[in-house]
Amino acid sequence: MTFDDILLGLILLKPRTGYELKKWLDVEGVFIRANSDQAQIYRTLGRLVKGELADFRTERRAGPEAKVYQATADGARRIAAVLDQPYEPPARWQEADFGARLLFMILLNPKGVLPMMRIELEYRRYQRQYFRSFPRSYEIDGEFVRVDAELIERLLADMDTAGRQRTDEWIRFLERQIEEWEPLLSPVQSSPIVLADSSPGSA
Repeated sequence: MTFDDILLGLILLKPRTGYELKKWLDVEGVFIRANSDQAQIYRTLGRLVKGELADFRTERRAGPEAKVYQATADGARRIAAVLDQPYEPPARWQEADFGARLLFMILLNPKGVLPMMRIELEYRRYQRQYFRSFPRSYEIDGEFVRVDAELIERLLADMDTAGRQRTDEWIRFLERQIEEWEPLLSPVQSSPIVLADSSPGSA
């Protein structure tokens, strides 16, 4: 998901000021979008307003008056369209896209959660089988290497082992989540963000 989509999704879930968005992204949302500065947030919000995907009202909260941003009907349709797009797993499972999509999917389009989890699980199983069929080689022999080659090779081997363990745990996590959520999500038939006044020509 793009940063525009992440901010739009957040103000679709709950109207927020730019400061509140920054605060949330710095703590709860740090794993779906790291290192977002305040200026970038306000530029993005301005772009969303200009594109009529968001609007704002002015409120006085704890301090001076502030703009409180919320998604428009077009913004809600935009997020619905994003969540309806087929999920394509990135090369690294540590990338933030899965977590960002899952956050909005579980709240706004729950019928898509299990299919997305299954796609992620099958892709990580495939990666594990494919890449672990290759022998690992850490031959170090460069004239500018100033550290003991055996120490470097041992460090790289340990990193590879740790990476394999984390990948295995991620796969087990997905398996557990699918097992736990399947009875709850399978009966879900529709998304709460499908708008009642939408028509075929309004998409």
